[in-house]
Amino acid sequence: MLRLLGADGDVAQRTIRPRLHSDNIAALKEAALEGMGIASLPLYACTREIEFGTLCVVLPEWRPREGRLAVLFPTRRGMMPSVRALADFLKEELPPLMG
Repeated sequence: MLRLLGADGDVAQRTIRPRLHSDNIAALKEAALEGMGIASLPLYACTREIEFGTLCVVLPEWRPREGRLAVLFPTRRGMMPSVRALADFLKEELPPLMG
């Protein structure tokens, strides 16, 4: 299911059948560069390609409706305080930036 949010708050939702499904930004970008179709990519990952014209923004007035980020730990036992502090910081600071 593709869910997009418009600048005016409109929500668009469509059922799609992608040729490729991945959570790997590099793989999705490479597939788009190879002409396999469109990809939902963060701007930081493709700014250069947009500037050079090898990729283009096809729906500039829309953005993904939801994002997800996971911080994974091998184990909580023996976790360094600096790692815990980073995870707490990301949990607090990233949600407003992700829309």
